[in-house]
Amino acid sequence: MRSATNICLKSICILTKVHGCTFVRLIQTVIFLELPKIDALGDVPPESLNSEQKWCKFFLDADNPCKQDYVRQLAADEGGGIMEAQKTLDKISTDWVLWKRELDRDIIESNRNSELHYAQEQGLQEGTKQAKQEVARNMKKADIPSVTIAQCTGLSEDEIMQL
Repeated sequence: MRSATNICLKSICILTKVHGCTFVRLIQTVIFLELPKIDALGDVPPESLNSEQKWCKFFLDADNPCKQDYVRQLAADEGGGIMEAQKTLDKISTDWVLWKRELDRDIIESNRNSELHYAQEQGLQEGTKQAKQEVARNMKKADIPSVTIAQCTGLSEDEIMQL
């Protein structure tokens, strides 16, 4: 989350009535905040920070497990905004953990299915080979030429001779 400079956009809506019609004017102020300077302030009491500084401290420290008490102080002191952002961040984190667990389960299930499919394919191939060899043995006992056995079973003449 850290970057050299962060841009905060502050918006204010002004309602104006002209000739009975209500108009909304949007005033935006761009504030450039240098996060390294905010970070250098350290864990100053939240009440000594202005609103923009509190938000910057929140952005800097929200994902730091060691600073969760300080983040809660910031959220409590700022009012609703940071508190709502913290709740959203917590929900995203929780949702991500649940998503990751489900993804891991899906991967395990997929691997298990792949292994099962591979084992079934191997078993089918082995069973088919054994069936062909059994048919070839029976044909050989019936004195059928090796060339004909090879054509019927798909085995090579060398494989037939070894039976």
